[in-house]
This record gives sequence, structure tokens and C-alpha cells, in this order.
Amino acid sequence: MKHYNTLILVLAFGANSTLAMSQVIDQVAVVVDNGIVIESDVNSMLAAVMRGAQKFNQSLPAYATLRRQVCDQLIMDNIMFQLAQRANLTISNEQLDQNFDNISANNHMTNDQLRRHLVYDGIDYNTYRMKIYKNMLFCELRNSKVLRRIAIAPQEVNVLVPQIAYQTGNSAEFNLSQILIPLPENPTYDQLNKATALANYLVKLSKSRAIFTKLAITDSADQQPIKVGKMGWKKLEELPSLFVTRLQQGTQKEHIIDTIHSGVGFHILKVKDIRGCHQTITEIEVNLRHILLHTSMVITDQQVSFTLDDIASKIKSGHIGFNTAAKQLSEDPFSSPQGGNLGWSSTLALDPDFRAALRQLKINEVSTPVHSSFGWHLLQLIDIRKVVRTNVAQQDQSYRLQFNCRFAEESQTWMQEKRALAYVKIIDKYE
Repeated sequence: MKHYNTLILVLAFGANSTLAMSQVIDQVAVVVDNGIVIESDVNSMLAAVMRGAQKFNQSLPAYATLRRQVCDQLIMDNIMFQLAQRANLTISNEQLDQNFDNISANNHMTNDQLRRHLVYDGIDYNTYRMKIYKNMLFCELRNSKVLRRIAIAPQEVNVLVPQIAYQTGNSAEFNLSQILIPLPENPTYDQLNKATALANYLVKLSKSRAIFTKLAITDSADQQPIKVGKMGWKKLEELPSLFVTRLQQGTQKEHIIDTIHSGVGFHILKVKDIRGCHQTITEIEVNLRHILLHTSMVITDQQVSFTLDDIASKIKSGHIGFNTAAKQLSEDPFSSPQGGNLGWSSTLALDPDFRAALRQLKINEVSTPVHSSFGWHLLQLIDIRKVVRTNVAQQDQSYRLQFNCRFAEESQTWMQEKRALAYVKIIDKYE
């Protein structure tokens, strides 16, 4: 590990050969793997945080605590920057300029007005530009590392659809059946225990049998009175609040809702059907195969692209099949054993660069190299089909809600893992 000393600037004073004086212009605050955080960066961020707090009348923790928090943020930024460098990630000037155009437009300003606004707030333009560059770089890095850790099953998506439909004003209706185990106004401890045990028993049985009402009649022929009935189609606003709460937690057709305890007894609900939250659209799906190659510290984008061009030429000339090439060469551990087969996917769910490449392909044709956050790809279009989907708007929103939650969680976990693996030495009088 490198040892970093205080940075010294030697300034010569006078015309004669007198001994030059040494002046400290900056110091190392933290050593982070092969990088450093310097004192001026810590002080700059501290000053920015304090200005922001003063501007918005916010309270701040004690100085030592605030400094430690700032150091933690700069340490994580340094780790991320080094990881991005190792992965050969970069942001082009065109991408950076486009981001600045978007920032200006979102704030209803021109770029010149944005610059003047930054100066007014005491923010150096070049420093701000570098901050935006790093944010974009870190976003690219997180996407490349975290996205592959997230998987959301269709069942997880569907379970939120009725709740979302209701909350967005596209009110769902539920066809419900109910088993009620009544209780007196002031039940004894023994009555409560018996009713609870019976309710739990019926819930367990109802989940393993097909006919809800027959179950209730057959398995409740004892001293405990039970009421069974069809509630029919109900909107949420027509139901007791206890029922609404449980339904909004997520349900689907044929779902049994576990015991609900109300003032009149224990309720067991069955959602026989759901309607009113359906939206039908036609989507294009594509059946794809791909070959994935990654860059590294020694293999550049240009080299990977050249390699894929060579593979594509051999496939097109018949020297090797796509299936064989994917099994032998693809670095995607999931699809490689299947000859690179990705199966059917909606074009809306694909990377924009994938969609652009696919528009140029005919069935069984092989693409030129395509870049994504995962690496470089050769694509082969196997087939195209149209599919009709229902609940699309709610399903999409459900997926995005769950994806955003998972992405935030996985990002935090991933960053904590990288922080734990990094060498960090704080050279700070506050530590």
C-alpha cells in the first residue's frame, strides 16, 4: 500500500540563492486503496453543506460528526471512482453536455443562466461539472453491477395490481365469498380460543381445497356456529375498512385472505375474481440469442468489438453456428449453456440500444456489436410475435415500484460490500 505524505509546495523567494521556504498547501485526509481524499475536498464539501443548511434553515450535527459524515461520503465516492476506472467506464463530453442541457431545461434556464446561478450560489462551474460527471459515472457503475442482482417474479408483480388500480382511480371490483365465525359481544377467553383455532383450521383447509363454501359446510358441523355466504361483486368503498386494508395489501384471483378479526367475529374471505382494473394493449415480443463479452483492465472496448465482429463474420460464413459460439465464448453464465438463448422479451423491456439494433435485423440475422451496461453483445433475432396483455399499466407500475425498492436496497448492500473490502486509513485529528 502506498504511503502518502503531506503535499509540499516549495516556493523560491528573492533573487539570490537563499534556502527556499516550504509551505503546506494541502494535506491528505484519507487514504482509500490506491487513492486519497485531500483536506481541501473535505473542507469544500463541509462549506457546501453548511451553506445549504443555512439557506434552507436546517440544523446540522456537531462539527466533528458532520466532518465524519462528509469524510464517509468522500471515501465512498473515491471507492466508486476507482471501481469505475478499473471497469474502463467513462462518460463522453456529449453525454455530459446533454445532461447539462437537461438540468438547465428542468430548471427553466439556459446554460448561461445556469452558470450565472451557480456563480451566485458560490459554486465553481468546473467543480460542479466534475460532480455531475462523477454522478453519471457512478450511476453507470451501479447499473452494471446491481441490475443483475435483481429478479422480480410475475407473482410479485400481480399481487399489487388491484391496490394500484384502486389508488389510481381505476377502481377494482372484487367477487367475494365469506366465512364468518361469530362471537358474542363480550366473548370469554375460552370462546375466543375456540373461535381462533377453528378460524385457523378453516384457513388452512381452504387453501388446500377447491370449493370454498362446501369446505365451510362440511368442516364446521360442530357446536361452533358458522355463517357462509356469497358477498358478490363489491368495490372497495362498499366494504368494511378492515377488509379494504387487507385487500389493498395485495391479492389476486382465487386468493384466500387469512383471518380478519372484527367486532362480530372472525372473517375468512375468498377473492373469487377481480374486474375493473384491466387495460388491454398489444405488445411486440422478440425471441433473442446473444453472445456477451466484457471489457477489463487489459481488454478495451475496441478490442472486444473487434473480437465480436470476427465472431459475427464466422457465423455468417457458416464456419461456426451461433449456438456453438455462444456456448464456447459468451461470458453470460445464465444464457451461455443454452446457446445464448434469452427467450421471449417485450421490446419495451429491452435496452434502447438493443431495440435500435433489432429494428435493423431480419429473422435469424446477426447484429453488429451492441454495447450495453452489461458489456458488448452480438444479437440474433430468432422470431417476432404480437401479444395482447391485460393490466399492463398497473403491472408496469407494480414492477417499477418493486424494482425501485429492490434497486435501492441492493445498491446500498453492494456499496456496503465494496466499502468493507476497501483499505481506508483516516488521517484526521477528529478520528
